[in-house]
Amino acid sequence: MKLSTSYNELFTEFRSAKPFHQLEDYPVDIVTLPFISDTNGILPKREKKSHKESRKFFPEKDAYIKENQEFTYHIFLPRGYDKGNRAIMLMHGLNEKSWKKYLPWALSLTLKTGSPVILFPMAFHMNRAPSLWSQPRVMQNLMLRRSSVINQLSKSTFMNAALSHRLDSFPHRFYLSGYQSANDMFKLIQSMKHGLHPYFQADTRVDLFAYSIGAFLAQNMLIADENGVLSDSKIMLFCGGAVFKDMDGESKLIMDSSAFKKLVHYFVNNLENDIEDNKAYTHLLKRSSLGKAFRSMIGPDLNRDLREDTFKANADRIKVIGLKNDAVIPSDKIVETMRGKDLNIPTDIEIMDFPFQYSHEIPFPIGRNNEDELVDKGFEEVFSKTAEFFC
Repeated sequence: MKLSTSYNELFTEFRSAKPFHQLEDYPVDIVTLPFISDTNGILPKREKKSHKESRKFFPEKDAYIKENQEFTYHIFLPRGYDKGNRAIMLMHGLNEKSWKKYLPWALSLTLKTGSPVILFPMAFHMNRAPSLWSQPRVMQNLMLRRSSVINQLSKSTFMNAALSHRLDSFPHRFYLSGYQSANDMFKLIQSMKHGLHPYFQADTRVDLFAYSIGAFLAQNMLIADENGVLSDSKIMLFCGGAVFKDMDGESKLIMDSSAFKKLVHYFVNNLENDIEDNKAYTHLLKRSSLGKAFRSMIGPDLNRDLREDTFKANADRIKVIGLKNDAVIPSDKIVETMRGKDLNIPTDIEIMDFPFQYSHEIPFPIGRNNEDELVDKGFEEVFSKTAEFFC
């Protein structure tokens, strides 16, 4: 399968997909299923008084955004598939509004492993976000407003305006939405384990292919997995694996400079004090297993033993592929986190480099500089290694 030939065709078919859809050129079907999140109680029903201008772009408080609570997810199924006991969950990156980039990834994994691949959206991403946040003209106006009131703002675009504003005005959203996402995924996996899912047998093994911030979420889930939901899962981290402090989220496709600086300042400098003072929205971080896991993934030192003991105990079930020129989640920082302070954790880590211009946000660029053949080769190498690991 060539990425360059499947990319646009897949998206065209995907957009017109019904609850059950057969791909024309591949022996793969796509099913779309409903999901209801039951963690709405953690989301803000009110917040500090917002500027009247901001309410034009964000008229509803988080707890009342229906798209985030009732939504659909997708499963790529090998044609002729009957109820099986293996699946792969594909976990996407931050500030994603469309599955387009990931469709060839899901298709390749399905074809190479013979396992269904689940595309499950994180909270307030993909189809879990209001369509308003994806309208270029509206978001361009938000971007211009931010540029007019924030000095020396950089990396500001209509593509990152919604996420930037939301995190800038309320950094707590970063862990609250992560908490909701993790619990939703645990809920889905548990339904599969218990034989309650229409496409899977009881005791299904669910592997994770986790990219970018999806890798961060997968690490949190593994550390917090008190019920052993992931005890037999293999976990593949792609372009991810470092602690939060070692990431650089300033990007035209992720968030602008003001939002990222606010996020880092709060979680690195203020979070532990707020937890100690029992500030609003910190009880989950203090008491829940996911909260403790999140705190262990903020910087290299806090709760280091919890993090490193988990990675060491599960090293034989984890593989990491980083990219040499990744500026968002640098490969050397991935190694430091996943190998541990003394570099004694035997995590399988491979740092790759491609003979074409790529980035963290777009690891496989199509239609640039007549390099599609090279991109196809890099894509094939990554997903062949991934399939070999899962199988």
